[in-house]
Amino acid sequence: QIKLTHEMFEKDANNMVTLRLLVQEFIKENQIEVSDDEVKKVVEEMATMYEDASDYLAWYFQDEQRVNNAKAMAIEQKVTEAIFAKAQAKDVAISYEDVMRLQQQF
Repeated sequence: QIKLTHEMFEKDANNMVTLRLLVQEFIKENQIEVSDDEVKKVVEEMATMYEDASDYLAWYFQDEQRVNNAKAMAIEQKVTEAIFAKAQAKDVAISYEDVMRLQQQF
């Protein structure tokens, strides 16, 4: 039997809250919004997995919570695209020990 403690979850919870706050600020600063068409596109992509996509679409858009989930996914896609558009990658030599040390921080 595994005994779960508060401390086991605290670091992950703090990281998730920090990330969420950073993403919200990024969305605000970059004025990221999604249109109804962009939300519909996300749902249409999900609908391709079903035999009767039109029934799935009708069902999906009947519930506001499902629509809000699709909106969140569309915003997430736009945030990812915006971050990659702004990111500047560069090659850096790093030792194995430093990589392992960085990994332990996260």
